[in-house]
Amino acid sequence: MDWNAHQIEQALLTNRREQNQAKDELEQIRREQNEQEWLEVDFKQMQQEEQALMELLRDGWQGGTATGFHYYLEDVQEEEHREWRKAIREKEETLNQQANQARNKLYDLEDQQRKLQKEITS
Repeated sequence: MDWNAHQIEQALLTNRREQNQAKDELEQIRREQNEQEWLEVDFKQMQQEEQALMELLRDGWQGGTATGFHYYLEDVQEEEHREWRKAIREKEETLNQQANQARNKLYDLEDQQRKLQKEITS
């Protein structure tokens, strides 16, 4: 019986270490999600500033060549914004998936710990 109890205690220690690792991983993912949110806020602010600059430039441009260049810059700007938005959304989805996996792993480890503790008290 002592050997069995010793094995269960070792399994509990291993489980606790794995739980701590899973908690650390989840915390790191949360930090990355917060950074991602800040990037998105910064991106929106930058986009507003670019729009203001484009309006300022539009007021100063005259002639057919300048207007054509204006449209070209708007197209380039819009394409860059689409790429940024797509990259932000993909990163967001990846982080959400990683967070869900880490949470599920943590729940599984906690469930395993409860079973081991129940076994030890029996």
